[in-house]
Amino acid sequence: MPRPRRTAGSASGLTLLEMLIVVALLAISCFLAVPGFIKMLDDQRADALRMQLMSVLASARNTAITRRRYVEVCPSSDGVTCGEQWAHGWLLYVVESSKTPRRRPSVPILLVEQRPRSALQVHHDNSRPAFRFRPDGRSGGLNQTLSICVGDRTTSKIVVSIPGRLRGHRVHTRWPLPCGMKEPKE
Repeated sequence: MPRPRRTAGSASGLTLLEMLIVVALLAISCFLAVPGFIKMLDDQRADALRMQLMSVLASARNTAITRRRYVEVCPSSDGVTCGEQWAHGWLLYVVESSKTPRRRPSVPILLVEQRPRSALQVHHDNSRPAFRFRPDGRSGGLNQTLSICVGDRTTSKIVVSIPGRLRGHRVHTRWPLPCGMKEPKE
């Protein structure tokens, strides 16, 4: 028996079975793509934090050189006192002498940055919680490193050398690097 011909006014479309197959394929592809998308967003947030921290550290070094004063940057959760977690914000201020860092700067604060709470963490590699730049732009003592982490995975690092130079980079290792751990030599 011959198939009936479709006329210009007749509708053509998908059957219910074809529609269910398309919806199932879309659901599976979304299910597979979401974890990668979330990781990509977390990595973008970590990169943005790394760039902001490098910018404020470079600004602190430049301020120390131009004002011929000691300048310090410390982590701050409340925008008034120095704290422990760089991911929540920071303070930039001029220090009158080369004494140990203050927990509550009594001098005018030049910059206050407050950040919303997030899954990002920043770990400092030594006991000094703040970065101090001398009037000649040098950082005193040892190299200092900040590790930026998403969950328990290190995504990037910032290194301030003794001469005060900044270096920031993404951490590319074959296996996830635990937060705050040093990169293996290759």
